[in-house]
Amino acid sequence: MVRADIEHEVAITWLEDVEAYPWVRVWTATLPRRRGIAKSRVAELKRGGNILVGYADLSDDAPEPSEIPRGGRPYFLRRVFVVEKGDRLHGESGTFPAEAVATQTIRPGVEGIHPSQR
Repeated sequence: MVRADIEHEVAITWLEDVEAYPWVRVWTATLPRRRGIAKSRVAELKRGGNILVGYADLSDDAPEPSEIPRGGRPYFLRRVFVVEKGDRLHGESGTFPAEAVATQTIRPGVEGIHPSQR
């Protein structure tokens, strides 16, 4: 069964070379458009030294959430892929955060696999 928040994904847009990132953290962001991310929102996601590695784009028919819109405007729940400042990307410590996903397993509409399970 596909999770409702990712079933309308049509593409993953990578902003960084995924070969340099064996895993990323998966966050859910509220974004006003189905595709792309505004520069101001990118800056917000990068705050604190985070690296925005990529994001999911939705299909044109992806429904808006039925919840109250953020800031009075419609929004869409979309996955963003981030590396936080201080993350040990090659698993030197042998542990990974719970929200970590191996980048090579991320596909539109597919959750991906935790790096410890590869």
